[in-house]
Amino acid sequence: MDPCRADQLGRAKFTASAEFDHRGRDYSLLTTTTEVKVPAGWALAPDLLLDPRSPLYRSALRCLLGKVSPDDFYDYEWRLEPLTVKADGTWTTVHYRAVAWVTGLTKYHVGPWQLDAGKDEWNLLLQPPPHLAGGHWDDVHVRLGGPGAMTASPAPTFAEGGTELKWQHRKPVETFQVSFRPPAAQHWSALSASEGQFWETFGLDSASGAFWYLEASTLLLLCTRRLRRSLGSDPAPVEKQSLKVMKTWAFLQVLLVLAVYQMRFASVAFFLAQLLALATIWRTLREGGPLAPPPSK
Repeated sequence: MDPCRADQLGRAKFTASAEFDHRGRDYSLLTTTTEVKVPAGWALAPDLLLDPRSPLYRSALRCLLGKVSPDDFYDYEWRLEPLTVKADGTWTTVHYRAVAWVTGLTKYHVGPWQLDAGKDEWNLLLQPPPHLAGGHWDDVHVRLGGPGAMTASPAPTFAEGGTELKWQHRKPVETFQVSFRPPAAQHWSALSASEGQFWETFGLDSASGAFWYLEASTLLLLCTRRLRRSLGSDPAPVEKQSLKVMKTWAFLQVLLVLAVYQMRFASVAFFLAQLLALATIWRTLREGGPLAPPPSK
């Protein structure tokens, strides 16, 4: 016998929404909200009213959400608020909200939704959990947060500007799919942070990130040099020590950054970035060096 008693879930009802937030973010944020209403007569419905730490509660919840396999690991899903369960004697309602940040080109499982962040387009897919295949979708809402949908299947019941799509009272065992092209800024962030992509070399985790630290070290050396000149020909011992610490820290940061990033991203572009940074530092030192004495009058 099926431990989830799917034969008793034919009257189940769902509402689901997926909303993207791109504005002002480095990475797109996907927020999904799902509400599942099951008949109070379902054999496992009383278990949903137990403490969330109860094994019976967790087993019943896995039946509803489709997470019934130990191989399904929702690595990208975050819950910023607790899942809630309410019962009124006729229905038991589960309210479930989950979020994920699209930090790379891969697949994200967020609630019953699946986002396939591809190189050219992102595809959003909604399928009913296996044990709820006979239930009815009362309302499905997708908000793309700016970009319009390139494709949508099945045809939405309502739509606005191609960015908001809505389906209502759909038949059981129906799959909803929307594809769109994300905003350029968030697409670049995900693309440049994805392993195996050509543009990964120029992302914040590689050459661009390393160059920021190299620039900071160069600026620190320049500040040290200017500070040394402002102290005159005979600075105090404490001042000499402070200048030495600044110089040591600048060079130590350069060495650490080059070592760490070289091991992670051995590429031609990163090698050129290193050469450029080292040339800048060398030129600074040749022009007098951070601890060079002030020119004689």
